[in-house]
Amino acid sequence: MRAAGSPDWLPAEGRLLFFYELELSSWGFDPNDAGSALVRYETAIGDDVAEPDDLPAHGRFDAYPITFVADISLPSEERLTIDWKTLSAQEQGKLEAAVEAATPAEPAHQIGGYPLTVQGDNMELECQLVTSGVYVGNSKGYSKPNVEAAKPGSTDWRLLLQLDTDDTVGMMWGDTGRLYFWIREQDARAGDFSKTWTILQCH
Repeated sequence: MRAAGSPDWLPAEGRLLFFYELELSSWGFDPNDAGSALVRYETAIGDDVAEPDDLPAHGRFDAYPITFVADISLPSEERLTIDWKTLSAQEQGKLEAAVEAATPAEPAHQIGGYPLTVQGDNMELECQLVTSGVYVGNSKGYSKPNVEAAKPGSTDWRLLLQLDTDDTVGMMWGDTGRLYFWIREQDARAGDFSKTWTILQCH
C-alpha cells in the first residue's frame, strides 16, 4: 500500500484484515453495533488459517486479485459547504461539471482520503459520538448533553477503507451501498486497529 501512496499514518509493513457481520448489516449508528465489524492488523504473516466449518456460504467472498493505484481524493460539495446561491448560473454549471469529472468510477473502493458518500458527509462526527456512547440514528442524539464536549475529537478520525458494492465479486452492502471503516489517526500510527468503527450507507 505504501508503494501506491497510501496515507503515512498506515503501517509500512504487515497486512490488515477487514471483517463485517453481513447478516446483521449494522449501520454504525448505535454504540451497541460494536463488534459487528472489526479490523485485524497482522505483522507476522504465516500460513492462512482454515475457515470455520460453520461459516455460511453467503458469509464469505472468493479470493480476488487487486491492484493499488494512487489517485486524488476530493472533498464533497457538502464538506466544502458551498453556498450555491452566491454563484451565477455559469459558475454553477462549471462547478457541477468539475465535480462530476472528479467523481471516481464505480465500484469506488478506496484507502484513505475523503469518502465518496451515499448519504450525509459527517461520518467523522458520527464515529466520535457513537464511540462516546451516543446513539446517532436520529436527531435526538445530537442534542445530548455530552455531544459538545465530544465534538472536537471528530477531527482525529480518518477513512481507513471504503468498500463499495461490487458485482464482480458479489458484494452488496445494503441497497447498493458502501461500507466505511474509520480509525483515529493516533490509533493507526500506534498500530492499534481494535478501535475502528464501521458505517454502512446505502440508497
